[in-house]
Amino acid sequence: MATGGEVVLRLAFLLMPLAITPLLAAAQPMFTSSSGCEQGHFCTNGVKLPCAPGRFGSSTEETSFLCSGLCPAGSFCPEGSSSPAPCGNNSVYCPAGSSTPIVVSHGNYAVGGTSASGRIEQAVCPKGRYCRQGLATLCPAGTFGEREGLHDDACSGPCPAGWYCPPGAIDPFALACGGPEHYCPEGSGRPLPVDRGYFAGEVGSDLSGASGGFSLQFRCPVGRYCVGGVSWPCPAGRFGASELSVNSSCTGSCGPGHYCPEGSHRSDQVNEGHYTVGGDATLLMEAVITTTAGTIAVAGNNQTTAEQVEADPSLTSTRSAERLCEPGFWCEAGFRYLCEAGAYGSDFGATRGNCSGFCEAGFVCRNGSVSPEENPCGELSPPGSYADQGILYTCPAGVFGASHGLSSPLCSGPCSMGFYCEPGSVSPRERVCGGPSRMCPAGSGWPIMVDSGHYTTDYATVPDEEACPPGMFRNGSYPFDTDPTRGEESAITTAIPLPPCQLCPEGTFKAVTGDSLALCLPCDEHTAESIEARTSCVCRRIAGGDVSATMLYFNTTTSACQNVTASFRPSAEAGLVESTFTRYSQAECEPGHFCVGGVRFPCPGGRFGASAREVRPQCQGECAGGWYCPEGSVSANQVPCGAANLYCPARSIAPTFVESGFYTTGNHDASYGLHTPGTASAFPSSDSGTTGVGGRDEGAGAKRPDDDRGAAFRSGVAVCPAGWYCTGDGAGSKCPPGVYGGEVGLSDPACSGVCAAGFVCPEGSTSPFQSKCGGLGLYCPVGSSSPSQVLVGYYGAHTGVDAGLQAARDPLNETHSAQVLCEPGFFCEKGRKEPCPAGTFQWKYGESSRGSCLPCKAGYYCPPGESASPSRDATLVACGNPTVFCPEGSVEPVPVRAGFYSVGGGSEGTTRVSQVLCEAGYYCQDAARKLCPAGTYGSSAGLRDEGCTGVCPPGAACAEGTVDPTPCEEGYYATGGAVACNACPGKRVTGLEGERCRTSRSCCT
Repeated sequence: MATGGEVVLRLAFLLMPLAITPLLAAAQPMFTSSSGCEQGHFCTNGVKLPCAPGRFGSSTEETSFLCSGLCPAGSFCPEGSSSPAPCGNNSVYCPAGSSTPIVVSHGNYAVGGTSASGRIEQAVCPKGRYCRQGLATLCPAGTFGEREGLHDDACSGPCPAGWYCPPGAIDPFALACGGPEHYCPEGSGRPLPVDRGYFAGEVGSDLSGASGGFSLQFRCPVGRYCVGGVSWPCPAGRFGASELSVNSSCTGSCGPGHYCPEGSHRSDQVNEGHYTVGGDATLLMEAVITTTAGTIAVAGNNQTTAEQVEADPSLTSTRSAERLCEPGFWCEAGFRYLCEAGAYGSDFGATRGNCSGFCEAGFVCRNGSVSPEENPCGELSPPGSYADQGILYTCPAGVFGASHGLSSPLCSGPCSMGFYCEPGSVSPRERVCGGPSRMCPAGSGWPIMVDSGHYTTDYATVPDEEACPPGMFRNGSYPFDTDPTRGEESAITTAIPLPPCQLCPEGTFKAVTGDSLALCLPCDEHTAESIEARTSCVCRRIAGGDVSATMLYFNTTTSACQNVTASFRPSAEAGLVESTFTRYSQAECEPGHFCVGGVRFPCPGGRFGASAREVRPQCQGECAGGWYCPEGSVSANQVPCGAANLYCPARSIAPTFVESGFYTTGNHDASYGLHTPGTASAFPSSDSGTTGVGGRDEGAGAKRPDDDRGAAFRSGVAVCPAGWYCTGDGAGSKCPPGVYGGEVGLSDPACSGVCAAGFVCPEGSTSPFQSKCGGLGLYCPVGSSSPSQVLVGYYGAHTGVDAGLQAARDPLNETHSAQVLCEPGFFCEKGRKEPCPAGTFQWKYGESSRGSCLPCKAGYYCPPGESASPSRDATLVACGNPTVFCPEGSVEPVPVRAGFYSVGGGSEGTTRVSQVLCEAGYYCQDAARKLCPAGTYGSSAGLRDEGCTGVCPPGAACAEGTVDPTPCEEGYYATGGAVACNACPGKRVTGLEGERCRTSRSCCT
């Protein structure tokens, strides 16, 4: 080990010009090139010097004070290191260039590196965890961690009654206990099932329970039975004489001659014909609080000493945890003791006074030593200690030792006001008191905690409250916009959060508050090094002159070490004394605030605090719906929400603007007498499907969107229902006539679009097919709010590419969408289009009666037309050939009857107008009249064939067209069918008496 003189020379070497290095050669042995320089050293000008702390030399040929290089992150290199040593465990970390492991601060955990033995930095413990000995652990079940930097398993506190917090919970109000079958006492990690025969509730609540969120369970009282965590009265006719009944049978049936009303606890509860008077109906309930296996129901102080216990034995009853005995201590019967003087303790878990063993020869071990070579004999006491009668002691808490060779327990003097000095401190500003939760008068060895419900400062009154404390800087390399910004939908202001503070780099100090890394100034590289808290630097060299009269003092103003008298007492910088990190008095927390860690905070927005000494970050309760509570509110009804376009659900910090497509609801001013649960609602039935946002009306009916009563106290918002539109003013309007609102959340008067053709949409319609137009005589174009009357001479019709399909689906003609002028061939009456009847025609537009249809011209016919093409011409179709005829108004040609022939019309014979009975002497076949053939005769009308009436009889002749046969004259004869009579041969005899035959030749004699 180097002597004191060697230390002086080594430091001097770094400072002196090379011109005086021969002096060093005289003070150190020379080395030769053959022997080489030892590892962990560098050799120059014949002098061997150890590698500086934080560096290592792995080669035997090092010639530069830089040696082989900087100690890598995750390792540390004491002076003279030949190789980096692993940092240790999770309780320490080693940035690059570390000369010794750095203990992880409370509320931080070690991170980085490749393993637990090589952590390279520390990070602030995240929400939902606590960090101790460098490890981040989930907050235990039943607790919550709502802020960063927690360092014990109590985290931010127990979960509030009626709620439960699983491991790692952040928000204590995130998980409600649930229905009445469970209950959650304070500190619950999960809902506890209500025991059989018990019910859930609160002290002072009625026996029936409610929806849930209870913190206690109660024994089921007499006269009741308990199922599923709910207490019910025994049914009428039965009684419950004992507690803990679990079904509706209770104890049994009511006794004979008595009757038992609901909730009876005696079989003879009331005599028949009697009634009860007076008495006290109150039931007293005793809360049963159970402790699950493995839990501890008391808290305690794990720093109690054996001396304190001897004076007050009750202190041992408050223990809540155990720890492994640290190096330098030994533990017995639950108490911790310092290792005895002359012995040392280098291990955890020592159980005897001499701990790990006795001090090595040539060294002094004071109480609590952790190494057998703790203090070499014969050396001046180093800074942070004093020597008395040859024994080295650590400067006690509350004082500091800034120089070597101190000999009094007062060391260099008391710690400065606003700071505290742990045992072995080397600076009067060793550690900043630690923030507003602590007070440090001059000479403090540790901070004094502020009383519960009190504070040392208000966060809003200290300009540098958000700035990092001395020794720390804000880890951000880019600007942050902290200007308030207005949200798009809310009246509240917001700000961008800042990154957390962290220790200034090793080798620097920061004696003022502020965020910039530039405020972390370097300690003098050759004469000083930063203390652990980075609030100052400690001088490393021995002060010149008499150590009892002078000492080295690090001046934070000049960043340099200077010689001062031993009685010099530096005053703390004004910036530190006046900051929140050096508080020394406290005040009671006022209503509207809560005080945690010595800082007074306003109750958070959306909540209120009506009591003094509030310590709960959530204060007393939530802001009521319809009201909002800014920070610092003292009432649940702090400020009315304001207007119909704003709404304030419970816990509102500020009013929220309603979005387009929504309207505000709920919590109307009581003076309006509105919103009676169970009353009927004028709200459209479609509202049953709306979704509330932030709260909505309760009761049987919801508020209509156009209800403007109680506009200053809106507590919720609901989506605009179908058939309505909401522009964002907090109210709603029905969709105008002629349009429809087919979906929720509409915000434009055009709603979802115009009404469909053939339908009408009155105000507030929800479908484009809201109502059919209404039948014949009415039509409804697109966007109709009411039917239109069809004009005279017009008819209603369907329109569009699917008009035919519409007509097929509308047999009653109830969805016409247009009126059309009646075409020729039709007449239109009361909106109906009718074709002119068969046999008639019509050639004009816009006719409205059947009388406009005229009969078809004779010789022609007008067939029955389809509705789209009736007869429009009097001579539409020529009658045909002569076998048919068409009188005026003919629907179709009339066939000429047998025995008749057609007449009239032109010579072509295609426009016959009537038929005539065939005259005598004629026969009519195929509607043509022909003379009866020669040899026949036609004696009657209407003959149908060429046989006419018959063959001409004998004795007569029948020329063509004969009506009656002509008898043969005398001297002539005819045998039958004769066209003419035949003359008898020879001389004709005339004048004979009597008639001669004329029927054959034989008559000729």
